Amino acid sequence: MSDKPFDMPDAGHTWEERGGWLVNRLAEFFNLQPFQAAGIVGNLGYESAGFTKLHEIGQPEGQGGYGWAQWTGPRRKTFMDYCDLHRLDWRSDEANYGYLFAELRMEYHHTITAVSQTLNDADAVFSVGQTYERPGGTTSTNLPGFDGRLKYARRALVGAGAHTQVGTPTPPVWIPAKPAVSDTVGPVVAAIKGLQTALVAYGYDGRIDGMWGPRSAAALQAYRVKTGK
Repeated sequence: MSDKPFDMPDAGHTWEERGGWLVNRLAEFFNLQPFQAAGIVGNLGYESAGFTKLHEIGQPEGQGGYGWAQWTGPRRKTFMDYCDLHRLDWRSDEANYGYLFAELRMEYHHTITAVSQTLNDADAVFSVGQTYERPGGTTSTNLPGFDGRLKYARRALVGAGAHTQVGTPTPPVWIPAKPAVSDTVGPVVAAIKGLQTALVAYGYDGRIDGMWGPRSAAALQAYRVKTGK
């Protein structure tokens, strides 16, 4: 991620300020147009009611979606592992920001590739909904909650101080969604993938394949030597 200090406006600020800050960071880091970065932020805003609902409503503790993106299943476990590794509260902006960037750099980099091909804010929102969030009921021509996602994206663009390419969804021209990791993945494999993801996000070279071998062990040892943990 960027080496700039983490200076995201806190929860006492408006969605425009918080979402706009994230739009600018995503656009800078991933070389996106602001309206393309807003496609990501709009989806996150809708899923979490503007970063205020970080655990899926109606779900018991340990179940349902968590965080900005309402990560669930193996992604929820990996998110929590990331937070534990970095000693961050999963509710914090820094934890959510860090894990978001980790996913978009690695297993979900196809989301960046796809959204970078869009030509207006509506296409950007639809693209990210298809490749990153994929809520229940998503099809190649339908994204549940699309209007709400687009509203959050446009408000974030205002906060970013950016002009937008306004439009309505056009027939998909982006890369099809990569299937998410199945919720049926065994708990051991999921746990290993979570640790591998966290180690890679921390800067160590390695693969996220759910198989614990010499390379993963060496990365963990290097992390422990460096941090004393």
